[in-house]
Amino acid sequence: MNRRHAIALLGAAGLNAAEYALQKDTGRIHVMSGGKRVTTFHYGAAFDRPFIHPLVTPSGIEMSRGVPPRAGEDGDHDWHRGLWWGHGEVSGVDFWRERVDKATGKKTTGRIVVTKAPAISGSAITAMGDLTNSEGVVIGRVEQQFRFSGNAQSHIIDCSITIMASGGIDLVMADSDDGGLAIRLTNEFEEKSGGAMLNSEGKKGAAEMWGKPARWVDYSGVREGKPCGVAILDHPKNFRYPTEWHARGYGLNSANPFSHGSFNRKKGDRSKPTGGEHTIRKGTDLKFRYRVVLHDGNAAAANIDSMQQQFGKS
Repeated sequence: MNRRHAIALLGAAGLNAAEYALQKDTGRIHVMSGGKRVTTFHYGAAFDRPFIHPLVTPSGIEMSRGVPPRAGEDGDHDWHRGLWWGHGEVSGVDFWRERVDKATGKKTTGRIVVTKAPAISGSAITAMGDLTNSEGVVIGRVEQQFRFSGNAQSHIIDCSITIMASGGIDLVMADSDDGGLAIRLTNEFEEKSGGAMLNSEGKKGAAEMWGKPARWVDYSGVREGKPCGVAILDHPKNFRYPTEWHARGYGLNSANPFSHGSFNRKKGDRSKPTGGEHTIRKGTDLKFRYRVVLHDGNAAAANIDSMQQQFGKS
């Protein structure tokens, strides 16, 4: 099917295919559509890991929490920025949190350092990041690719995350609920503010969804008087599909395949969970694919289940 035919089919379905272009800047790459900035990929040294921010719908509603949090927004976990990947413990190094020793002022957590400007091809950004510990030693690498597409109702970000044990050691992905491909949204998407959480199995709310396997999870809310939301879709070929989810009621959601023990730990059990642990042997890698849908309207209007089925065939 040629490009013109594909656009014609989208138009016949009542959707207008959107064009996406990438614009380089210092330490970041802007994603443009229709001459307007849709979002930005941030990879500069000012932050401990790359991320995409803001998360907006085609109609222009910004759903992500501010960087830094805006006045009136919850200010917890300031390392939660837009859309990003990380994990709470990789061979003993924390690539999720951002912490500093108060006495020495030195970092105590790891960083994902993009040392070379990301490659651009069409509407795709590919960034290679070194997984460095608090002393700056590289223990592995992670390749992150983000490809942008969409239509009149949704911006779509196809994400490829490849964890590489290229540092001469095995990478042990410890059992940690803090990890995965994640989003952090603003207050209107929190349960206490009326936000709606839904997964592919029909479960609703953090109490039912946290730690449970699902093909997709959607967070929707009403912002600026309009319904909108963000869905993350898991690909059937991913390791441990369907993944389990760190779906929290305060606007955080992550697809996390390395947390089965933490998610299922019995109350009062203080032992270190291991049920989700996985070792990537040195010289090998592990690749994940996800689709992030930034949509106007709620999950039903965005037809998320059909989108996941389509994604699974790609």
